Amino acid sequence: MPDSAITPGRGQKRPRPFFLSKRQAEALKLAAGGRTAKQIGMEMGICPRTASAHLQAARRQLRAANTTHAVAMAITMGFIYVDSDFWGVEPARTAPAQG
Repeated sequence: MPDSAITPGRGQKRPRPFFLSKRQAEALKLAAGGRTAKQIGMEMGICPRTASAHLQAARRQLRAANTTHAVAMAITMGFIYVDSDFWGVEPARTAPAQG
């Protein structure tokens, strides 16, 4: 197989692997819960501006259009996990089988 099939051609960029720092993932998880940058900063023990910087860096790393998009991508890619306890919602219950 020729090298040109493996490496990008002249003027083409190599695709960047997706990576989030622990702080970026934590900020996204808090944003997933509807928290503002000020609230995220308070929970993480940092100033709101730093919280915003973590969110912005996460958006840039994931190439997301906005924070909501970044949260959705982070959940889909497995960077963050949210369950029913996180949302404060009880899991749906199914009716018992009749028979």
